[in-house]
Amino acid sequence: MRKVILVMLISIVSLSLIGCSNPEEQVKNVTNDYYQALVNKDYEKAFETLYLYDFTEENHPTDGTTLSQKEAKEFYMKKVNVLKENNYKVKDFEITKVRKEDGHTSFAEVKFNVEVNGESFEWRETVDEWEGKAWIINENDPFSIYRDGKMNLDIEVSIINSGNDPEELGEVALSEEEAIDFAENFFEAQNDKDYDYLESVIAQEVELERSNDKFIFENSNGIVEQSFSNINLNNLEFRFIQENQDIVTVGFAEVSDELNIELYLDLKNVDGNWKLTSFITN
Repeated sequence: MRKVILVMLISIVSLSLIGCSNPEEQVKNVTNDYYQALVNKDYEKAFETLYLYDFTEENHPTDGTTLSQKEAKEFYMKKVNVLKENNYKVKDFEITKVRKEDGHTSFAEVKFNVEVNGESFEWRETVDEWEGKAWIINENDPFSIYRDGKMNLDIEVSIINSGNDPEELGEVALSEEEAIDFAENFFEAQNDKDYDYLESVIAQEVELERSNDKFIFENSNGIVEQSFSNINLNNLEFRFIQENQDIVTVGFAEVSDELNIELYLDLKNVDGNWKLTSFITN
C-alpha cells in the first residue's frame, strides 16, 4: 500500500513539473508565437499573443487597458492597416539572447528583418512575458506602435507619409545609461533625504511632502501617496524603457536573496531635463 501511495505521489509531482515552465521558456514561447504570427501575416494570432495596455500620464502600462477584448481587437486591426498601407513585412526573426534578471523575470532580445515599401531594415527590440503575453518594449522599429499592445494611439498618421526616416524615428529619446543615472541619483537622494535634489527632478504636478518623506501624484487610480524607498543601489537592476509620446516609463528591480521589488518611474522631458511624474513599487 505504501508503495502504491509513493508511486502516486511521484506521478503527481512529475505531472506538476511537466505542466510548469520556467521564466526563460515562457518568454521564449510568447516571443516565438508573436513574431512567427507577424512573419505569417496572421495579425489575429499576433493580437492574441500581446499584452494590451493604455499608456498615458494617468495610466501605467501595468494597469492594462480599459477596452473590452472586442474593442481592443478592432482597434488593433485598425493599427495593422497602417502596416499594410506601407507594405510592412516581417521577413524573419531571431531570439539572440534571453536575459534572466531574477528568479521569476526574463526578457528576450530579438533581432528581426523588416521590409517597408520595398526597403529592408534590421531592427531589434526586447520582449517581456507579462501575464502570459508578449509585452513589446525597448523598440527601435518606428512601426512597432502599429503592431504592439499599446491601445491609446493616434492611428490617423502614417509614419512613412510624414516624410521622416524610419531609422531616425526609431531612436530612443532616453538612453539606458541616462535612465540608470537618473534612477541611481533619485534613489540615493531618497536614502540621504536630499529634499532639494528631489524637488529639482520631480515634475511640477508632483508634490514632495518633506515632513512625511513621500511623493504625492495623480494617476488612473486617483491620488497616490508613495513613501520614500530605501533602495540598496548595489542590488538595483535595470529592466526596460517604454516610450509613449511625451512619457517614458523606466523599469528597475531591487533584487536580493530575501526580496525582489519592482520599481517603475514615469518621466517626461521638460526643457531638456527629465522630470519624474510618478513612481510606483510592486
